[in-house]
Amino acid sequence: MTSSFVLLGAMDSFARGLKNAAKLIEDGTLDSLVKVSLSIVNRFVPSINMSGLRRLSFFLLEVCLE
Repeated sequence: MTSSFVLLGAMDSFARGLKNAAKLIEDGTLDSLVKVSLSIVNRFVPSINMSGLRRLSFFLLEVCLE
């Protein structure tokens, strides 16, 4: 009996995730996230040395702590 409740809860969570993913795609949020991610990679990858990694880590900390 308990396992059926767990299964229903998992299916409900999965369905919510799919709905949220569809919303991100439809309203263009996913595209903007991809563009931001690519700009971050393009900004720091050419200078991957200790200095570049340090700058990248500080930048990511700033973004995550906002």
